[in-house]
Amino acid sequence: MADYPNCPRCKTDDFLEYSGFVPGHDETRPFGSWGGPDITRTNWIGPVVHFTCIKCGHRNGHTVPDGWNVPIPNPKVTPEHAFYQQADGSYVI
Repeated sequence: MADYPNCPRCKTDDFLEYSGFVPGHDETRPFGSWGGPDITRTNWIGPVVHFTCIKCGHRNGHTVPDGWNVPIPNPKVTPEHAFYQQADGSYVI
């Protein structure tokens, strides 16, 4: 069973207002080595969504399964601001 975002206080996703989404991506970082060339490592960073529960005010970030997308428009919540998608695929409100 996939683990989807919900408010840990209200125990539901009925009142979530999504404030940001970063899709899964590879992150490459150089690591220094003693006396030799730097070693480059690539790690997979899974997708993350940030949200606020408009019922209780709890703010949170949550990893989501690959392929999950921000529900636009959210049928349960009407955000005050429109979503827009950045060039890297992330969403901003």
